[in-house]
Amino acid sequence: ESQPITEFLSPAGLDYFLNAPVSKRTRAGLVQNFIHPKGASNFIIRVSWTPLSCSMDNCININRLDDPDLEIQERAATNDEKHCVLIPMAGNVLAEQLELLCMCMVEHIQTTSAQPIQVEALIVNFNIDPQDRVWLLW
Repeated sequence: ESQPITEFLSPAGLDYFLNAPVSKRTRAGLVQNFIHPKGASNFIIRVSWTPLSCSMDNCININRLDDPDLEIQERAATNDEKHCVLIPMAGNVLAEQLELLCMCMVEHIQTTSAQPIQVEALIVNFNIDPQDRVWLLW
């Protein structure tokens, strides 16, 4: 089984991904619209939730999204140590709201599942856009 990869596709690249003959690269994947972040650099907030604790980290790309001298992967990636810095986050209104969102997600999973299920842990990525809207990322 291969490791998942992240690609930032141009419109032409997306068209190819969706319409090309099936290959190792295109047989499976998840397509998500890029959410332009609040600020000059891309970031995500990774929330690790359990019934007993909740911790959060900002994963911030060290490069500006608008830097024309860098490839898009270098400017937008939030999942590699080479281009990102991890900053713990706690004790603010946003952290409280994200923890509440996680608890609501867990409640929804538990009440809508066909069989009884107990969520023991949840790791979720969020982004905040320039209008301060919270987005759930896959």
